[in-house]
Amino acid sequence: MTQIDLGGRRALVTGASRGIGRCIALAVAQAGGAVAVHYQNKKEAAARVVDEIEAVGGDAFACAANVQVPSEVKRLVDACVARWGGLDIMVCNAGIWKASLVEEMTEEQWDEMLDVNLKGMYLVTHYAVPHLKSSTAGAIVN
Repeated sequence: MTQIDLGGRRALVTGASRGIGRCIALAVAQAGGAVAVHYQNKKEAAARVVDEIEAVGGDAFACAANVQVPSEVKRLVDACVARWGGLDIMVCNAGIWKASLVEEMTEEQWDEMLDVNLKGMYLVTHYAVPHLKSSTAGAIVN
């Protein structure tokens, strides 16, 4: 397998406190990238991911935001830019699934899933793209 070199790259990974997002954050760090570990309400889990990255010499920080709220997403992206002076990689991993049959799902549950999974991706992309365009290596993973 080819090893990817992300040395010097600055990445924002949403939903990075656990699951696939955690694995992505660790992989970016292992490849040499600095990582913003986004979480909504799993502060301790996000701190553990940051600790794992820093334990092997990586650069990481945790940042909370509700991806459904524009001002929080803007603050999230601004935190990355303030820390590193820019942003090169954006991974939109934050997402939810209300485990139920569609005929049992409420409209409110459906709306929340759409807001997190679609609107959240839009908002993170919206605020990150100007910085990614300034990068010589801008990349979006949705």
